[in-house]
Amino acid sequence: MAHPEEEEEGLIYLEAGANIGSCVMEMLHSTKAKMIVIEPHPLNLAQLSTTLLAQPKELRDRAALFPIAVGNMTAQSQIFMDKINRGHSTIGVKGESRQGFIDSHYISVEVLDDLFFDTDSPVPSFKIPLMKMDVEGFECRLWKEWIV
Repeated sequence: MAHPEEEEEGLIYLEAGANIGSCVMEMLHSTKAKMIVIEPHPLNLAQLSTTLLAQPKELRDRAALFPIAVGNMTAQSQIFMDKINRGHSTIGVKGESRQGFIDSHYISVEVLDDLFFDTDSPVPSFKIPLMKMDVEGFECRLWKEWIV
């Protein structure tokens, strides 16, 4: 039987909507798992990248950062960010905000299944025991083929 830490190293944690990376840092520092990190907004992505680059090489090498949004179809869309709450960004439509929104940005939306999974099988070739999603209303659009 494998040691729990050895089993952990073969697992992948998926974070969709990483924002500035608070949860990413917690997972990197408290586990040995590899991470798929998705964050589409350029301002959050810049902060997250800066934070990741400040980490020791052995930590940052475990995180694969994707500057995209994920949804149920491939598309180009706009992302809108609240002026005060950078964690409140919406894709395609402006949500509600008392403070208003900063200038929108165009982003790529990709189908998660198409990025990481074998198209001949509806089941992923690797294990994702934990996924954190904070995609501001896009949760139901994350999976095209299957839900774990």
